[in-house]
Amino acid sequence: MLTGGRPLDPQGASRVGPWPGSTASYLSTRAATAGHRDYPGLGWQVVVRQAADRALAPAALRRSILMAGSTVALAAALLAWLLAGLIARPLRELALAAGVLGGDRPLPPLPRSLVREGALIADALGMAADELARRGEAHRLLIDELNHRVKNTLATVQSMAARSLKDLGDSAVAGRDAFEGRLLALSRAHDILTRESWASAELRGMADQAVHPFLGESGPSPAPRVTLDGPDLRLPPEGALVLTMMLHE
Repeated sequence: MLTGGRPLDPQGASRVGPWPGSTASYLSTRAATAGHRDYPGLGWQVVVRQAADRALAPAALRRSILMAGSTVALAAALLAWLLAGLIARPLRELALAAGVLGGDRPLPPLPRSLVREGALIADALGMAADELARRGEAHRLLIDELNHRVKNTLATVQSMAARSLKDLGDSAVAGRDAFEGRLLALSRAHDILTRESWASAELRGMADQAVHPFLGESGPSPAPRVTLDGPDLRLPPEGALVLTMMLHE
């Protein structure tokens, strides 16, 4: 019977420890023999031993390989996670910057990506933002120049009408005042559309400026002559001008 040492299985058939009569450590195991068919056999047991350092060397090697492989896999996963963050974070910021492009907000600082494609996207967004800013400034200058020319034209028409109706005497005063009122209403409508870059105009704003000259008190009552109520809508430029003249009339 094998005694002493450290058993390697519940049955104690395999052990690691000193061999009787020796101080060296061995891996030893035993197995009982069996007979054949009706022959019960002799009941012998076969015992095999081998030096523990040699017998356990493959297991230690496998353990070392497993530990080294686990360390390498963990390091590779950590490195992949860091690289994914370094690549994905700039791309996410570029996507947010692309969402701002074309709006009224300025383009945020663009990150520099580690990959070539990300750098190309950042450069393209920067150039697009510069081009949109340049076009927006040109559009504003064009709108201002258009408004200036329209105002000059309206002033010229007003001056011509005043001069033409002046020679008709006092009977033309009412007609001249009505005509000038229409020109002023049209001018105020142009002012609102200019502030909105001639894209659209709010219905309430157009109605307010159209009836503003006629607001006031009637007799002793403080109630206004005109009140406005209803939902606010946005009108296209053509509709805003027509509505202004209708409300003025």
